[in-house]
Amino acid sequence: MKTNTQHSHGRHIRIKVLFLTGFLVSFLGWAWEMLYAALILQSPNDRGFLILPICPIYGISVVAIYLLFRTPKKMRLFGKDIAKHDPVLRYLTYFLLSGLFATIFELITGFFFDRVFHIHLWNYKDSFGSIGGYVAFFPSLLWGFIITAFMRLVFHPVYHFVQKHTHKTLSVFFWICLFLLLADTTFNFSYLILYGKWFNFNFLF
Repeated sequence: MKTNTQHSHGRHIRIKVLFLTGFLVSFLGWAWEMLYAALILQSPNDRGFLILPICPIYGISVVAIYLLFRTPKKMRLFGKDIAKHDPVLRYLTYFLLSGLFATIFELITGFFFDRVFHIHLWNYKDSFGSIGGYVAFFPSLLWGFIITAFMRLVFHPVYHFVQKHTHKTLSVFFWICLFLLLADTTFNFSYLILYGKWFNFNFLF
């Protein structure tokens, strides 16, 4: 039987693994945004709000979706298996719920930066079904597809890559990444409040 200390230790390790997994996903999201901007939009500039090469909205969304729904292969909702013996229904449900979650999160984030700081991190105003330029119908469908595919094919390899490291290594990287994230966030929001504009730092270009 595990003691309370063992449970607490395991919980701390899991928190660090999830945080670092989210941090890596945030980097992958930033890299995706950079490639999309350079190759599709022909506008090679830094797509992140922070100076670090990360887009936290990706990491936060993926970790939150994992905690809420797990993965499409073994989807759970409120602790119960969903469509355990019907993979088509399970994947469709996962697609819809993950797309809805991403849309709501994107709507809240876009609305917050627009109304509080008067900056647009993205703009869907010319897209079908746009709501204030923050979200739109086809981007929401795309998010559902991308998240479902990512959680099925990529999430576990990234999670296990982080998980296989020792607790000491996890702790070192956890505190370093947390410090950098907090410092970067504090600086950028302070700059935004003081100067009324986004600190636009081009990381690669």
